[in-house]
Amino acid sequence: MNNIFERYNFSGRTGHIYEDVLKRLKPNRVREDTHTGPEDDHKTPFADAFERHPDEPYIVCLAYAIVESWIVSEPVIFDDDIIVGFPRPDRKVYEHFSFGIQCNVEEPDERLEKLKPRMVLIDHDYRHAEGARRLGPDGYSSARFNGLWTTGFFQGHTVPSYEKLLRLGIGGTVEQIDHYDGLTPETDTRKKEFYRACRIIMTGMSDWIKLYADKAAEMAENTSDSTKKSQLELIEKTCRKVAWEKPETLIEACQLMWFFCLWDWVDCVGRFDQYMYRFYKGHEEDDIIVAAVMKFWEHGVHNLVLSGVDAEGNDATNEITYIALNTLRTMHETHPRISVRINENTPPELMKLIVTMWSE
Repeated sequence: MNNIFERYNFSGRTGHIYEDVLKRLKPNRVREDTHTGPEDDHKTPFADAFERHPDEPYIVCLAYAIVESWIVSEPVIFDDDIIVGFPRPDRKVYEHFSFGIQCNVEEPDERLEKLKPRMVLIDHDYRHAEGARRLGPDGYSSARFNGLWTTGFFQGHTVPSYEKLLRLGIGGTVEQIDHYDGLTPETDTRKKEFYRACRIIMTGMSDWIKLYADKAAEMAENTSDSTKKSQLELIEKTCRKVAWEKPETLIEACQLMWFFCLWDWVDCVGRFDQYMYRFYKGHEEDDIIVAAVMKFWEHGVHNLVLSGVDAEGNDATNEITYIALNTLRTMHETHPRISVRINENTPPELMKLIVTMWSE
């Protein structure tokens, strides 16, 4: 890595990724709303899933619909990609990490209007009315104006436990779901439905990751460039591994983390340098971190947290802290928003880098 007070020099491959992203980078406001995928492909996976499962509980239908929305989306692998994974097309009907299912029908659509009462249990009108009822009209308007999030009925701006995902893998997570499901009495139908929906989501994600492995294999088969072939073969191997097994290398960990981040609607990624550090073997792997941070940048990750202290109160700054900051410093952008935690033992070099970035 460069001297931390010099701008980061991308390698040949990450430099190509950077130039490629610049060509397709969406405007700031679009990335803020995390609508960075392809244009509408006119597929209707949510409606399809709710029609196919008319007698299933809502939460189970929702799980099927989310999985279907990814499965029918074409895998996208860009030239020189190190970490792969691209959002779904921007369709009429989708689930939002805070607002629930959105059904944006500009023109009358008899099919969607018929399904909407089943798909959209809580709409904007309900949220606004409920907010005003609970807080009073003036109180609700003030709360919204001052940023109090009173209208999120899904979750919104939470951080999944990436540490747990990387420790267990998808297969281990499904085993844990099965364990808790087995402890739940058959009479507790709401919990049983919840665990069933969780299982559908995780096994569906596994199937979707395999589509990326298949895509990489197909691209490798159709290229005569030996360098690109080996790159694509590594992508295939990595995707097949993390589709079920827990990651063991940095590229496997970053790839699984990014896949899950996409399914979480590219929200907040938490303390990236902390949960990723145990996989990091040295600066020969810096390009993997840079590639992951470029995905955060391109797709509007809302917040990235770096440094701070560990469970014993020791300063937790590490090499990934500096790599991530210097990558973002070079790109000089507002996504992802950066939070650096400081403490009385924060290295002076880190404080100087933070101040330098602010001054720029």
